[in-house]
Amino acid sequence: MAVLLLSCVALEGCASGPQEAAYKAAGSAAIGADHAMQVWGDYVRDFNPPLSEKLMVKQAYENYQSAMFASVSAMEVYLAATDETRPDAKTRADAAAQAASQTLADLVSLIRGFGAKL
Repeated sequence: MAVLLLSCVALEGCASGPQEAAYKAAGSAAIGADHAMQVWGDYVRDFNPPLSEKLMVKQAYENYQSAMFASVSAMEVYLAATDETRPDAKTRADAAAQAASQTLADLVSLIRGFGAKL
């Protein structure tokens, strides 16, 4: 999901500047993470799962946040780079976006696995 969003924004984002395009893409993916965490909060309120599950979700969310920050940074570099200045920028941006997408999928899967209805 995030990979697709980051790729789409990358194509249209050059006109608005690298930083703005990267943040727009991250914001789109963050909507999915925010929704998952809202559902998790409701689940915690209603069912009071064990502390171990709460800590697992907390760690998964922190992993997602770290990956998303890295993805935004890589996308900014890619959008500002030329082939001469950073020939590896696209590869790095793609890998970072894939990692962010995977950590979001892991977060959602974990929350679903504990019984929350996403």
